[in-house]
Amino acid sequence: AADSKSAGWGFESLLACQFCCLLLYPISRCAMKNIPQFFKDVRGELGRVTWPTLQEFSRATVVVLIIVVMFAVYLGIVDYALLWLQRQVL
Repeated sequence: AADSKSAGWGFESLLACQFCCLLLYPISRCAMKNIPQFFKDVRGELGRVTWPTLQEFSRATVVVLIIVVMFAVYLGIVDYALLWLQRQVL
């Protein structure tokens, strides 16, 4: 059953504005018709982001590196074990 938003009561599709948007729809319907305004809005949104401090960033980087090394060692051990098992079978 249709509702008021999809039955032609002023609802506009929220399709992503891609290159085909310019080919299929008039410029006035394309969300990217005002590129300078888009970048102004992006800059405004980036101003509201809570950026991490240098100390938070450093700690997070160290944690990520430790986890990556742990996974690399784990996968190396599993790889070596599977190689040993393959050689035993063959």
